[in-house]
Amino acid sequence: IDEMIAAFEDLRPKLAATYIINPKDKEEKEAARAALFEPDGAGTAIMLKIEAQCAGAGRVVATADGAFTVADLWAFWFLNFLRSGFWEGLPSDYLNAATYPKLVEIVDAFGSIPAVRAYYTEAAEKNKMYAVFAATELVSA
Repeated sequence: IDEMIAAFEDLRPKLAATYIINPKDKEEKEAARAALFEPDGAGTAIMLKIEAQCAGAGRVVATADGAFTVADLWAFWFLNFLRSGFWEGLPSDYLNAATYPKLVEIVDAFGSIPAVRAYYTEAAEKNKMYAVFAATELVSA
């Protein structure tokens, strides 16, 4: 579980590096972020490694009882955060079932928990950034 969360955290410094780009050069900053998720981008390479290690069945790691773990919560939050619009220039459609079927399944499964859906539905009413977290049309749809 910890290793999978750490794998997601490998993306953070890649994104954080885009903050040092001159704020006045919005196009350069957005291009740098988009490049991370191009087919040969550093973000894509990390995501594909995470995808390959996921257990499937809507879980990051398999558990004897099929329960969600903190790694599933982390995947749900982090992957939606990346597509929430917070990161200008990051393509909101980077997370797709064709490239990342296991990760999409995790986002869909965790996002289907009624309490999670209710929480983010209310949050989305106050801040549109949370709309992807509360999506009723799930990622794989």
